[in-house]
Amino acid sequence: MSSTLRQATASYAGTVKTSCTLIFQHGDIVQHAATPTYAAEVPLAFVELDDLVRWPERLFLRQTFSFTHFYQEAIMKLLAFAASSSKKSVNKQLVTYAAHLVAGAEVEVLDLNDYELPLFSVDKEADLGKPALALAFLDKIANSDAILISFAEHNGSYSAAYKNLFDWCSRANGKVFQGKPMVMLSTSPGARGGASVLASATTSAPFFGGQLKASLSVPTFYENFDVEKQELKNEELKEKLLAALATLA
Repeated sequence: MSSTLRQATASYAGTVKTSCTLIFQHGDIVQHAATPTYAAEVPLAFVELDDLVRWPERLFLRQTFSFTHFYQEAIMKLLAFAASSSKKSVNKQLVTYAAHLVAGAEVEVLDLNDYELPLFSVDKEADLGKPALALAFLDKIANSDAILISFAEHNGSYSAAYKNLFDWCSRANGKVFQGKPMVMLSTSPGARGGASVLASATTSAPFFGGQLKASLSVPTFYENFDVEKQELKNEELKEKLLAALATLA
C-alpha cells in the first residue's frame, strides 16, 4: 500500500492523539485509544501500517495525510446532582451511580451544599441582586449537554435546599434548564420512592426549559440499592434505569 492518501477533498496535518479507527481500503483496521476525547474515522485510506505507532495507548500519525472524510463525535457533558443537601443523601448515591452508567459521558456531579444561599424573598433579592452562586449554578447547566437529577422528597415536595436554589436561579433565568435534555429520578427508603416530588418535577420541567426524556422512581432504597457496592441490586430496576439513561444518547 502507498504511504499517501489519494483523491482527497480535505487535509489534516499533525499528530492525531485521540481515540481513532482508521479503515483501510483493503480491510485492515487499526484502533483505539483508552480514554477517548473524540473518535475519528478515515474511510478508503491508503496508508502504510509502519506509519502508525502506539505510544502509550494512543495512535500517532507520523506523517501529513489527506483523506476523503473526517468527522468527530464529541463526548456528552453530563451534569448530575441530587436535589438534596444531606451529606448521606440516598439520592446523591443514586444519581452518582446512574451518571456513571452513561457510556462515554464526561460526568460532573454537583453538591448543593456548594450553592447554599439565603432564603429567597423579594426583599433579599432587592439587597443581593443575582447572587454569584446562582449564576454559577446556571453556568454549570449552560455548559452541559444533558442533566440528570435525583429528587429527595420532603413532605411530598422538594427539599428546602433545592427549592431555594431553584428560586434564586429562576429569577436570573426563568428557563432554568436552558433547553437541556433531562432524566429525572427519585428515591427514598419508603415504598413510593419519592413518587410525589418526581411527579411535580416532571410536570414542571418543560415550563422551566427542560426537555424531559425519561423519569424513574426507585422505591425502598435500602432494599434495592447495595450501599457498600454503590449499585442497584434489583435487576428489574437496573434495566429500567438503563433504558431511561439511554434516552440521553
